[in-house]
Amino acid sequence: MPEIDVGFIPKWLPRFFCFFSFIFNPLLIYLVITQNKCKIGPYRQFLVCFALFDMTYSVVDVIVGMNRIYGEIGVIIRCAFICLSYGIFELHFIYRYIALCRPHLIHWFTRPLYIFGWFLFWLSFGIYWGFAGSLAYFDKEDREFLRGTFLVSYKVNIDELGLIGVRYKTARPETLLRYCIALGMANVISISVIVSYVFLGYKVILKMIHTYSIRPDLKGERDGGVGWTRSVCVRGFWQEFNLTDSGYS
Repeated sequence: MPEIDVGFIPKWLPRFFCFFSFIFNPLLIYLVITQNKCKIGPYRQFLVCFALFDMTYSVVDVIVGMNRIYGEIGVIIRCAFICLSYGIFELHFIYRYIALCRPHLIHWFTRPLYIFGWFLFWLSFGIYWGFAGSLAYFDKEDREFLRGTFLVSYKVNIDELGLIGVRYKTARPETLLRYCIALGMANVISISVIVSYVFLGYKVILKMIHTYSIRPDLKGERDGGVGWTRSVCVRGFWQEFNLTDSGYS
């Protein structure tokens, strides 16, 4: 299967971030493991998982962008990792909220059964998004509609490409319904996680302000997890915006 030339930046940017991901994430893991447990607490396991996920995400981003065989399945898997990143940030905010606002529930993140439940919760994000992406596959009508454009613009046969996407004007009602379901699922999960981020973040900030107003001496002793996760969150959020590069394989 041919690979579309989408330009220098979209093609090489994922490789660039993958390279640095395998430099800085192992360093982060090393620092977390060797740090005093009192500074980071139980959040050290989360940081290691974040770093491992970021490296895996970077590899998938590069492999699917370069591969000419995986086709639609590879693109769906890549899209699923987008939502998996939603899930891992969701766990981050839930943990911060429980640790600060509901400390009596912190055992939810220390006992094996609960940890396995959180793993299934995180995995459900990828399954959900993967299913939504599978509804956005191009059928024969879509390929015929775009055949001329791809031949002129990219000099490739669209039948040799793995593509997923949404076309708003189609003659077949069942195809339009399928696309609407895919868009609806994508919007529901995106809006839901953003609302939860804002809500949980707001609660955490209020709790921190209240705590530091009562105990000013604690201002210099904030949980190390906040500072340690900044670099992970920045790289992860960049992945969220890095969705258009090498989109065809």
